Amino acid sequence: MPLGIFTSAIFTGTTTVAVAPSASVEVRRESDNALASIYSDVNGSTPLGNPFTADSEGQFAFYAAGIARGYRVTVTKDATVRTLRNVAIGTAGEFDASDTIGPLLNAATVAAFNTSIGLGA
Repeated sequence: MPLGIFTSAIFTGTTTVAVAPSASVEVRRESDNALASIYSDVNGSTPLGNPFTADSEGQFAFYAAGIARGYRVTVTKDATVRTLRNVAIGTAGEFDASDTIGPLLNAATVAAFNTSIGLGA
């Protein structure tokens, strides 16, 4: 099953924004605070160290399975620590109605739904 991707960049400063090159990125499950299984590819065949290091422009990406309550992503650069809570990761955003819901919405299904909510057939 393909995994969802999370990609971001980290910045430092409160009044001046600057990228945080080579920051440390740690990913934990919100549900139990355990380190998450993360990967560098969509198929989950190449595990990614956790924590891992962002690139020279402060950008980072990882793949993970969608889970309830999401992930906690903590990025550290020198004395700066930024934490993103309940980060939702999954593949649902990669599908549209023609892929998933469209085939279910045939005329009979739409008519039954309309009748059930009082709109007639």
